[in-house]
Amino acid sequence: MIRRNSVLVLFLIFAFQRADAHNGVLRGKVVDRQTKAPLVGAIVAIQGTTRGSSVDTDGAFIIPTVPTRTYVVTASSVGYIKQSRTVVIGSDTSSVTFQLAVDVLNFGEITTTAERPYSAGDFIPMMRAPW
Repeated sequence: MIRRNSVLVLFLIFAFQRADAHNGVLRGKVVDRQTKAPLVGAIVAIQGTTRGSSVDTDGAFIIPTVPTRTYVVTASSVGYIKQSRTVVIGSDTSSVTFQLAVDVLNFGEITTTAERPYSAGDFIPMMRAPW
């Protein structure tokens, strides 16, 4: 009985190790192209999957247990141009660094108009006696 249980335990350990052997880890950084400052809160997503991560205060991200194959990985952040890269995920750790460029928006000519602001003397409050 003990021998049968130990064989079963060894089989289960081997099976779980083999299942995990087909997964890798994707880690990397997302930074500003000009300043090289980390883009905190940027989103990194693996297209065609539900896997993704947000960037921490150091500009780093990690996406664990990604099945091994080739993916298109996209990094995006508000105010920056989205960037995609093809990444091969192996059975160990794969790395990628994104350098996002600022998205400059041209709105054309802007006209500003103003009027004289009201002063305290423009409004004289009227008070009535309560009697």
